[in-house]
Amino acid sequence: LKEMRDDAKKADAFAALAGKLSKEHPTHLPLLTEVMLKHDADGDKGEDAPAAAERCARAIAAADAIIAAVDVPALASHYGVKHDSSDPAQKKVCKEMDKKKDALIDALLVKGARTAELLAP
Repeated sequence: LKEMRDDAKKADAFAALAGKLSKEHPTHLPLLTEVMLKHDADGDKGEDAPAAAERCARAIAAADAIIAAVDVPALASHYGVKHDSSDPAQKKVCKEMDKKKDALIDALLVKGARTAELLAP
């Protein structure tokens, strides 16, 4: 999907593959992130208001899917305590939680930016 994301010629193939994979894996963060990044693009200068609103709505929906997929209370409880950095199992858990945190931050940034774009005059 990453290779297809920025290629306009492969937009239909991206949509079909992303739709199929999303049905099979609805909470897979790397997949949800790729879909969000596909829809989170700045509009063209000549873009009309309905097209911009639709683009922003798709990006916001994709960001909402990531926000819903991340267990925020689990992240909060993980980062609320100090972890043993010498334990390999703890390192693995910390790395996974960092990925979830990064995905959540990206989703919140996209949602905020596209909401601001919708509200801008």
